[in-house]
Amino acid sequence: MRLEQIEQRISELEQTVGQIDTELADPDVWRDIDRANSLTEKRDALRAELSELETEWLRKAE
Repeated sequence: MRLEQIEQRISELEQTVGQIDTELADPDVWRDIDRANSLTEKRDALRAELSELETEWLRKAE
């Protein structure tokens, strides 16, 4: 993946994680524990991908 592609994907992931965090901040979401769990799992997976991409970006940016 090219550096520009990595930067674009990082931006997309950060935006999606932010949206999920906003949803999880809503107390009503926690009334549906399955939805809350699903959002939490999705956020965790996206954060893991984000971490990998940030590492790759650092390696390629050197």
